[in-house]
Amino acid sequence: MRIALVFPGINETGFNKGSGKAEYSWINHGLCSLSACAKKEGHTVELIDLREFSGWDAVSGAVRRIKPRVVGITMMSVDFEYATQTAKLVKSCDPCIKVVTGGPHPSIAPREVAADAHIDYVVKGEGEISFVKLIDDIDKGRLPDKIISGQPPELDKLPFIDRTLFKFKESPIDTFLEPPFVTIIAGRGCLYNCSFCQPAERKIFGTGI
Repeated sequence: MRIALVFPGINETGFNKGSGKAEYSWINHGLCSLSACAKKEGHTVELIDLREFSGWDAVSGAVRRIKPRVVGITMMSVDFEYATQTAKLVKSCDPCIKVVTGGPHPSIAPREVAADAHIDYVVKGEGEISFVKLIDDIDKGRLPDKIISGQPPELDKLPFIDRTLFKFKESPIDTFLEPPFVTIIAGRGCLYNCSFCQPAERKIFGTGI
């Protein structure tokens, strides 16, 4: 199946920042992990990174070129406006495309996200297993519930993340560092109970730490 994954992170950058400042070149590890899992099952994955486009018309052109059956949009709370606008745009290109959202904001406020008529499915928590299963359900005509609780994966069994998804290379913020430069995530969740992050972290990653 042909899948498009969307990074809507233009809240601070705006459009046309794919090759701009170093801090705007970083990849999204969640999308890279979903891409690796989907490709492992034989699916074709392309990225729509809003930072690389000149505006909404160009994004629409990318959707029409890729012709995906499923579009997966990651969403932090600061991305809500751009993520939902992307979902609306996708449906305007082809109402038959299934739009799936996941990430921090859908995990914390799933009903708010599910209320959007342009979004077909909301995946709470970790998506590596559940997103791929959802793709299979869509392919076989099965209709799961709109809000899906993500199944926590065994991290050691996941494929290495697909760093090739983001075509431009990451650049270091520190001027003393030289490329090549790659960011990593060393763990998931948190042992501590700081009011700034909790209980949001546990809604995403659970309590099995």
